[in-house]
Amino acid sequence: GLGWYIDDIQFSDARLITNEACVTADGDHEACASVTTEIVEATEDEVVDPPVSVDDLSQLNWEVFPNPAKDILNVELSRTITSDAIIELTNLEGKVLHKANTKDKVSFEVGDIPAGLYLLQLKINGSTLKKKVMIQ
Repeated sequence: GLGWYIDDIQFSDARLITNEACVTADGDHEACASVTTEIVEATEDEVVDPPVSVDDLSQLNWEVFPNPAKDILNVELSRTITSDAIIELTNLEGKVLHKANTKDKVSFEVGDIPAGLYLLQLKINGSTLKKKVMIQ
């Protein structure tokens, strides 16, 4: 049935789960870290990952497809994030042709853009990732 299970025990009303890990060094120094995960509703056929905060872009994968693109260029983040990412399509001189804010995915119409090489930039919290994109 539906619900959240740990060792075959159902926790259907749980909304937050907190996990904590501690390390002791030299018997005197202890360091602990914890993370709280919000439980979101899911159907029996799907698994839903809760939105995540991204402080380090290396934690986030993103896909650009199709590449090369002819009419539509899709950008998908590997996880839904809690704060907006800015996605910009620019020419090689840095002129912004398309710009959007998203937490998970966006599509750009590129049929009116001349064929050539372009840059797609993903900006979150002051950090930037870039991918090359071909427009046909």
